[in-house]
Amino acid sequence: MELRQLPAGAIVFRQGEYSQDVYRIVSGKAVVSISHDEGQEITLAELGADDIFGEMAMIDESPRSATIKVTEDAELEVMEPYDFTDMFFSNPTALAPYLTCLIDRLRTSNEKVNDLTEEVARLKNGKTPTRAPLRRNPGTVFGHGLVITPKTQLAKKTIFQPKVSVTKFPYRIGRSGSSQGIDLLQKNDLSLVNVDPSQVAKSHISIESENESLWVRDRKTRRGTIVNGKKLHQDDGNLVCRLTHKVNEIILGDENSPAVYELRLV
Repeated sequence: MELRQLPAGAIVFRQGEYSQDVYRIVSGKAVVSISHDEGQEITLAELGADDIFGEMAMIDESPRSATIKVTEDAELEVMEPYDFTDMFFSNPTALAPYLTCLIDRLRTSNEKVNDLTEEVARLKNGKTPTRAPLRRNPGTVFGHGLVITPKTQLAKKTIFQPKVSVTKFPYRIGRSGSSQGIDLLQKNDLSLVNVDPSQVAKSHISIESENESLWVRDRKTRRGTIVNGKKLHQDDGNLVCRLTHKVNEIILGDENSPAVYELRLV
């Protein structure tokens, strides 16, 4: 596949354009944005190395649903529809990152649909919405840094570094699932080493930026997640928690889980 070099500030494609290429970021960063009805640019996500974008246009030939702008000099791997078909028969292993991306997109879409369904139900019952109106402003979130630090001895064994920086949103955390390094059912930005007794799921949480705030989402895990003492679990119908502190405690699992981490805004 073609490797393309783009400088910071370059537009890969714009919302509404027609093209079918799929891109994987080899190095550098980019942001995903959409245009509001009033002409305002709304940032949806920040992408980094190994992130993939543009895949839906190759499948259904629809116009681009968002604009992608390079924010840091980047090298992109470009896949054309012909490349996909050719690799499917000649080198299917090379398609693993792209298939993983599609599965994760589907999982994320289902989560967003569930969020909207719950909000509609709350409004019908006369309850206050759990989230503010859509007002994403990258300056209030992306301008700061987030650092993850293990707090227990077991948690320290799950991360090779003493601290890990959150470099993009959404930022997905889960247990390393495959000894071969490829797992089509998960896409993590931070894969934690599996240490017994483990309560960490393969796809456990995502840290998200929305409505000018940071959120932690439990990805429908069996044991749940605890954020600053608040339990997130699908059985309780509560999967997201807004971060309101500069220093936050994240427990992956239930109250007895040793997988305890600190998420600090720096």
